[in-house]
Amino acid sequence: MVVLAGIVAATLGGVYALLRAGFENPAAPILKSVCLSLFLTTFPFVCRTFLGRSGQGTDGRVHWASSYAFLWLAGFAVTGLIGRLVPIVGINPFIAFAVAGSVAFVLISVRWIRDQGAARSIAYVVSAVAFGCWTAGVVWGRVYKNPLFVESLIIDG
Repeated sequence: MVVLAGIVAATLGGVYALLRAGFENPAAPILKSVCLSLFLTTFPFVCRTFLGRSGQGTDGRVHWASSYAFLWLAGFAVTGLIGRLVPIVGINPFIAFAVAGSVAFVLISVRWIRDQGAARSIAYVVSAVAFGCWTAGVVWGRVYKNPLFVESLIIDG
């Protein structure tokens, strides 16, 4: 799931950049959002890998503090807190998050492809890209969410 979510995030960034082609469209904000998404997507998996399965009891149940849902929420809370502290402290650790998320995504993807096999991996990747394109159409296909909203105001007010 981590790999597929990362592919969907990259697809959304790519579709947005494609829709904005020909307009003022700096690449940095798009890349930043994709890298932050990769960090947040891989954060629970990496935490569980480094912490081991220590949160698993003898009955096989996972303790809530080591569950993916809790770790995702913790990742959101940590990045939000750090984002609030950046103006106060003056140091922005975004590059560290971007590199960590991107490297973790590549490593997880390589392991996943190796475990799944080539044919199955290709089918999943194509499906994830298709889902990302569909999601982009649903999200940005109408009115004010459209990446060309400002330009459409000029045409038809």
